[in-house]
Amino acid sequence: MGMASGGSRSVKAAPEESIQLVRVQAAAAQAREAAARQQLAEARHWRALWQELLAKLDAEQPASALLLLRREAEGRHCRDGATTPGSTLDDLIGALDQQARAAAASFPHAFPAALLAAGLVLDETSRHPRYTLRDGFLQIGVDQASLTATVRPRDGAGILLGMDVAPLLDTIRHEIGRLFDRPLDQEAFLRRLWLAYSALLEEEGRSLGEALPLRRLLARLNRQGHSLAADEFNVDLARLVGSDQTTIDGQRLHLHHTRRTRQGMLLHGLEQGGYVGFLCFEAEATG
Repeated sequence: MGMASGGSRSVKAAPEESIQLVRVQAAAAQAREAAARQQLAEARHWRALWQELLAKLDAEQPASALLLLRREAEGRHCRDGATTPGSTLDDLIGALDQQARAAAASFPHAFPAALLAAGLVLDETSRHPRYTLRDGFLQIGVDQASLTATVRPRDGAGILLGMDVAPLLDTIRHEIGRLFDRPLDQEAFLRRLWLAYSALLEEEGRSLGEALPLRRLLARLNRQGHSLAADEFNVDLARLVGSDQTTIDGQRLHLHHTRRTRQGMLLHGLEQGGYVGFLCFEAEATG
């Protein structure tokens, strides 16, 4: 009896040599794709570098351009297979170094003058190459040899810049705004402190009134979803204490000092009191 029309038919397997050829082609295509991705990444890197460099040159910021190129030169070995125009960079570095050193000669006069024109007053103790603002809270250290300046808020991370007045001034303005011009809901901040303090007491089996390290409380605050840098925490806590709005749910905030400067914080505007290292809440006295 014959098989009905349209019935299933056996399909011959592809020869092994054909399968191997497909494997080779697939691997080759994958390698070409990887190479193309690498080339695209390199092209994007150089486009961004040249555009940033051009912006600094157009703005007449030779020290900033020099810092950018030196960072690039130091990072060349980190990019395997990079087609770095090394001689071009080296030539630019040499030329910019001379230009930046000539401009740096006027920095001790130009920098304070630019700050004053912007309404920013240096602390009286400021002397080249170390400057401070806001009672020492914001420090600017200049390294004449490397033609760089570092802006460092108290308890904050340093920001390395080229020794050009304009971008340095912009960074200082930004840091002052970030630290001192933020709105602060004092009641909400106090409640967050109280909740973080209470949570740590419970975790560590401690009793109400025991003092806890400030930096541990800050870490707990950030674990609770309140992203707050240490320098911002310093300023906010100082503002809270200065407002005398320190009682919540019948519990009053107390600060305790420490002689260990790395453990504590020198609160902004409260420097004369020394370093604060610990915080606690105690039931407010009645009667």
